[in-house]
Amino acid sequence: MEKEDSILLLLVLLLGGFGLAVLYSASSYNGQVRFGDSAWYLKKQLFAMTLGLAVMVGVSHVDYHALKRISGPVYLLSIALSGAVLLFGDAYNGSRRWLSIGPLSFQPAEFAKPAVILLLAGLVDSMHHKHQGAMIAAVFGMVLPIVALVGTNNLSTAVIILGIAVIMIFISNPRYLPFLWMIFAGAIFLGLFLSLESYRLERLAIWRNPQLYVIDSQ
Repeated sequence: MEKEDSILLLLVLLLGGFGLAVLYSASSYNGQVRFGDSAWYLKKQLFAMTLGLAVMVGVSHVDYHALKRISGPVYLLSIALSGAVLLFGDAYNGSRRWLSIGPLSFQPAEFAKPAVILLLAGLVDSMHHKHQGAMIAAVFGMVLPIVALVGTNNLSTAVIILGIAVIMIFISNPRYLPFLWMIFAGAIFLGLFLSLESYRLERLAIWRNPQLYVIDSQ
């Protein structure tokens, strides 16, 4: 393993360990009350983290050229899963974001992130000799369907996916002028999605003035 890879792995493990400690601190009481096990949430997250690390190690041994060849089917699968969650997903707190397969559950929106990265990496690589305007149009034409599906119930992840697309375009050809209209279009897109559901605007209001929304437990 290269030195840079070892450092990256160490940072991932440190962040994961810190996250587990914070999760246990925040959820131990709720886990004890609801499930009779103060470490219930910790165990669930530890299992997911272990599974993710195993996938990470496996992918690190795969030639990235092979990943480029499967980027299209993986992206189509992410669209199918994002559509399925709207029809068959599990709803929590009014949002339908999870799919359950037996004892396992996952968010298709999280699967969409690496799918978009794989697709756009291949697309940008194949179009690097094209005019930047054509490349930008192709990138957004490919990414907007998954952004629209994910954004229906998970606005924050949709914004992240859109941000990934913008950053990858910028890295491939760092010219500033085309990004002005991207920022303008992104602001319009964000405004539309915020206005479609009242709870999204309410989240912003709570973030700005949390003291006005404190629940009196007395």
